[in-house]
Amino acid sequence: MSALFQPYKSRNPSKNELETLAGDSRLIILAGSDTTSSTLVHFFHLLALHPNHARLIRAEMVPLINASREIPHCDLQNLDHFMLPYWT
Repeated sequence: MSALFQPYKSRNPSKNELETLAGDSRLIILAGSDTTSSTLVHFFHLLALHPNHARLIRAEMVPLINASREIPHCDLQNLDHFMLPYWT
């Protein structure tokens, strides 16, 4: 996203440029949300079909919850079961 703002580091964008930036920003968000929603639907479908995997993933994640009740992204990347491409 920062690449969209690169040309405007030294000046303010015009009204027309702001409208273009707004349109480009919406396009990026919508394009990302479409693929993300499909991935999440597939993921939750798999969890519903395989509840034993949901329990295993939960067991991996619970110890990683920090004081802010969040799991840092870098910790998610290292989970063994959560990162398996397909469950059997």
